[in-house]
Amino acid sequence: MKKRMFLILSLVLITCLSVNIFSAEKIGIQLSQTGYNPGDKVGFKIALYDNSNNKINGKIDFIVQDFYTDVISQGSVDAWQDANFVLPANTIAGYAKIVAEYNNIEASELFNVFELGKAEIKLEGDQLKVTNTGNAPIEKKLSITIETTPQTAIVFLEVGQTKIIKLTAPDGVYDVKIVDEKGETIEAKALSLTGNIIGLESMTSGSFIKKYPAVILFIGIMVFLAITIFVIRSRK
Repeated sequence: MKKRMFLILSLVLITCLSVNIFSAEKIGIQLSQTGYNPGDKVGFKIALYDNSNNKINGKIDFIVQDFYTDVISQGSVDAWQDANFVLPANTIAGYAKIVAEYNNIEASELFNVFELGKAEIKLEGDQLKVTNTGNAPIEKKLSITIETTPQTAIVFLEVGQTKIIKLTAPDGVYDVKIVDEKGETIEAKALSLTGNIIGLESMTSGSFIKKYPAVILFIGIMVFLAITIFVIRSRK
């Protein structure tokens, strides 16, 4: 009886080990290149093997993490199929990572996100808006000609920041030409401008609180002190 039980247990153990061996998988991640700019399309393929290095098929989950391990993309792909995702325009420069998972098995692959200084320049009426759309602080040097009078604006921008420059001139219509340091040009004909002299006026975008946080803090402290004094006196 004991011999029979031993044989049965042995067969069960061998069966379990065989199933485990043949169902084991390995994952590999293949990237189209090792480095990308923000906004680029990242091509990749995920390989899937059994324990004998035979190719197998399956649906694989993946996430993409930036330098600070924040998730910037995710999805599911079929093994061995070409896939891609687009790096967000503000992806932090440095190493990023794609992580693939299948049946609780994980693999990861690093790639580099390059530093990209990029700005969007728009002329809306008499306001010139400059926005940092890259992933690093930048300094833009702009040559602005109102009719025949040249002006120069140097604008420093943090990531995602927008600054506004108002174009001024004695009331009338003027031809305006704006050229950045790369030679990219914006032109406007017969633009209506107002003011006393031809020039540039810096404007801060955002609410009053964002413009003057120190003033708001000072007013808040003064209001608090006034209420406190009033309460103390009313109790006497």
